[in-house]
Amino acid sequence: MIQNQSFSKLKGLFPSERSHPLGYKREDYSAYFTATLYHSLDRLKHLLTMEEKIILEEIRVKACLGVAPFQNKQGLPRYNFWQTNPGRHFPNGYLLGRWDYFRPPDDVDDSVMIYQLQNISFNESAWLMEHIDSYANGMKKWIKNTPDIYKKLNSWCTFFCKDMPLGFDACVISNVLYFNLLHKFNKNRKFVNSLRYLTQMLGRKDHISQPEKVSPYYPHSTIIIYHLAKLMSSFEVPELELFKPEIKSQMIEIFRNPLFSTEKTMLENAWFWLFQSSPPSQGTPEKSGRFYFFVLPLTLEFEGNFAQKFAHNRLSHIRFHCESLEIAFDIENLVLRDKFLKKD
Repeated sequence: MIQNQSFSKLKGLFPSERSHPLGYKREDYSAYFTATLYHSLDRLKHLLTMEEKIILEEIRVKACLGVAPFQNKQGLPRYNFWQTNPGRHFPNGYLLGRWDYFRPPDDVDDSVMIYQLQNISFNESAWLMEHIDSYANGMKKWIKNTPDIYKKLNSWCTFFCKDMPLGFDACVISNVLYFNLLHKFNKNRKFVNSLRYLTQMLGRKDHISQPEKVSPYYPHSTIIIYHLAKLMSSFEVPELELFKPEIKSQMIEIFRNPLFSTEKTMLENAWFWLFQSSPPSQGTPEKSGRFYFFVLPLTLEFEGNFAQKFAHNRLSHIRFHCESLEIAFDIENLVLRDKFLKKD
């Protein structure tokens, strides 16, 4: 319904907004939320009725039209968070969108999600995987803005960076691993090192103690666990399975704390995917306010101690919100609850 209402303006994208706690708020439109929303629903396809599958396919077809203007402006088959043809970074803004300096490079997350949305062929997907490999840490330059233990890993980076410093993000790496395993590509050095990024993160518990350092664009433990759950419930990854009991204990502890409504829903969904049983119910009060699935840390890509310290301060974050994505998480919860609670 939301997609149809905005079709004349957004051509198949789901609307979103960006904001800052100091009063900044703008309508936003990106390929990212639409592709992520579809991916969450598509994973439920085997649990949907035929009528629901038809609706999902209608969403996909319209979304493919909406994401087309986000392809690389030189015609390469990779994608940007914001529109490139014509360029519209920081849409509906008055300042940052005026300068190319603030235009983000094409990014890995959008690219792998949109390829899955578009049902891109194996050969074309193999090109993207090789392209992502060619921008991995150490291929053109080395990452500086990450904890020391991760700096020498030949892992996949968040952006296709030419001039901008490199960055790692656990959720992005999870999404690329998902893409890689989906197509059964070769497990090369970049694959092994990217998986090692996640296992080292889990071993050190960085996703709990400092999620903003290992996943700066998704700086919440719940979001990292949700991405891990999608990956681990879809493919056999023995290196991650070793941490499953510990992840379970961590989730139980998180459930004991007040959570935003959407955050709780995502954590419940992760529990369903991982353990196929009823999630813990602690009766804790909900947090008031809004939960943000994705943020843009304004100084993250700048090197230097002050810039990096400020990048992990929530006041430096532009926050992105998509009501439709939250509805998709609610739908996911209802479908999984219906499937797995019948077994209890």
